[in-house]
Amino acid sequence: MRMQLKIAISKLILILSFPVFGQVQETERKTEVDFLFSYYDQSGNHSAVTGGQGTEELHDYSGIIIVNVPIKKNKALRVEHGLSYFTSASHDNINPNTISSASYADLTGYLDLSYSKYDSARRLTYGINGRILLEEYFGSASIGGSISKVSDDNNREFRVSANFFADKWALNYKINKLYPIEIRYTGIDYVHTDKRYSTNLNTILSQVISKRLHASVALGIIHQFGLLNTPYHRVYFEGENLPRVERLPGQKLRIPTSVRLHYFWGDRIVIRSFYRYYWDTFGVKAHTINLEMPIKITNFIAFQPFYRIHFQRGSRYFAPYLGHDPNAAYYTSDYDLSTFTSHFAGAGFKYSPAMGISKFKLYAKARKSVLFREVQLRGGSYRRSDGMRSLIVSLGFSFLY
Repeated sequence: MRMQLKIAISKLILILSFPVFGQVQETERKTEVDFLFSYYDQSGNHSAVTGGQGTEELHDYSGIIIVNVPIKKNKALRVEHGLSYFTSASHDNINPNTISSASYADLTGYLDLSYSKYDSARRLTYGINGRILLEEYFGSASIGGSISKVSDDNNREFRVSANFFADKWALNYKINKLYPIEIRYTGIDYVHTDKRYSTNLNTILSQVISKRLHASVALGIIHQFGLLNTPYHRVYFEGENLPRVERLPGQKLRIPTSVRLHYFWGDRIVIRSFYRYYWDTFGVKAHTINLEMPIKITNFIAFQPFYRIHFQRGSRYFAPYLGHDPNAAYYTSDYDLSTFTSHFAGAGFKYSPAMGISKFKLYAKARKSVLFREVQLRGGSYRRSDGMRSLIVSLGFSFLY
């Protein structure tokens, strides 16, 4: 789905930094509030909604607020809420009310809650988290937990996290309302469940190798079962007038592994490198390389160029428009599962004075002042070998209270 790709790109570009260690800090006891805004624009001619051909045009406006609240000395609560308003030409073709318009509009939102506690005697951090996500056609809820331990010399951290996701399609109506309009009323059940379940297990080992070099290694295992295909993705076959609904196996195992290296080149330059290998039982294999080099121009202004290249070998179940064997058990024309190479490049600017940008009070008799700490502007351009193009620009503000 193109919205899933959009979310992945947005998350990448909105990452402001990669912390080497993640325990609750005892030195800073102020509430931190971050506001993130982004605009995403996408084009292409391989929409899975219309069988691997047709417009992929999409415009998205997103806002995220993240609040980190310290509780007592060693506990913290984190709340993240995001809203996204988008217009999509291809989404007009999946609207269950079959509205005919140039572009369909929708609103999606999510809420993340997490709680962590730091045990200073044992140098352990415990955490629990939950999430709710709602779209017009889809809803998701998750719960998870994590535990991490930092070595006595503060140079090593090992973290384990696990999450369980329960997803449901067509929250307000029967799932057959999501079938392509041409075959919606045939009486045939093209899918046999409207639910999907996922279990994620992730481990990360972070190490300070030297004063200038930090490294981490991560391994993930994700198991999914249920409805793994999208009920409004069409697939067309040679000699058949009507499309079929995309069909994929009911179980999937995904294994991503990654390595990060951060090298502090003097006092003004950091080289952040990242490599990821991905494998799944649908036959997809991928290599991703990401480089970012924050450069401190002055003590409070930083320039952050980045570049990512991604090589993917497509799923055995993918074929383009009219390219499938009619006797195949599984089939998709979603180009997210195809073979492609992609490039994502851009840069960011951060303005972060040591004493903050300014201080102000929320109201005249307030006892505490709010510190406007920093502002960041980032932008990136995404290009894929199948012709898909996208652009994203984000703006972030950070406050302490």
